[in-house]
Amino acid sequence: MSKKVFTEHSFTIDDTQFSFSLYIYGTEKISHIFDIRKLNYKEYSEKNSEKIKERSKLYYLKNKEKINEQNNNNYQKNKDRDLLKHKEWRENNPNYSKKYYQNHKEEILLQKEKYYNDNKEYILQMCKEYYFDNREKILQRDKIYRELHPEICKKYYQDHKKESHQWVKEYYKNHPEKRKIKDLKRYARLKGWGNPEPINDWFEGSHFHHLHVDGNHSVGIYIPSELHKSISHSYNNKESMQKINDIAIRWYQG
Repeated sequence: MSKKVFTEHSFTIDDTQFSFSLYIYGTEKISHIFDIRKLNYKEYSEKNSEKIKERSKLYYLKNKEKINEQNNNNYQKNKDRDLLKHKEWRENNPNYSKKYYQNHKEEILLQKEKYYNDNKEYILQMCKEYYFDNREKILQRDKIYRELHPEICKKYYQDHKKESHQWVKEYYKNHPEKRKIKDLKRYARLKGWGNPEPINDWFEGSHFHHLHVDGNHSVGIYIPSELHKSISHSYNNKESMQKINDIAIRWYQG
């Protein structure tokens, strides 16, 4: 048997010193980590969990692109293996997740609530980025769900009617341009003109003017409301439409 060699090393984390003893038998190395002052590492982690979480969060934000690239590379490299492994585990443990949730429901909900409250801005920003990157996919998924579960959606709306109305009210209060566009689309549908297709963006104090050119009733332009009201016009009056269109186009071209 090879001669046993004993070496001792130490390191410090946030003013707490740790050491590890290293026994070497030839090429075999057995290490034991313990605290030589007052805390072992497990106790340190529990006592400083918030500090560790904050440090990890700052590190992630600082190295987000690098970490995401590494995770994506690892995922692609081991994708087939991991998917098969997870599938086999789920097949062998069909009720594990459900039972675990039922047995720890209150604890899980409290953890989720605490995590959300502690990371609200970060979570909202991540959700916002994910939504914009996957908007069409999300809308299609939600549409399919509503079609497959109309009763569930109807019941949810009935149970949360007041909250839904309040949310919509607050949303349109904070996003007046969205309200303008919604009202405009509704008006256009009632007229049979289809959804509006503006050639410029909405701005504060603007009105959407339908150009009604070459039989196209959807295309229009946002112009100042004073300008829109300056000439009385109607789709049925071609002369008035020609006048307001000339003014609107000249304003748009500057």
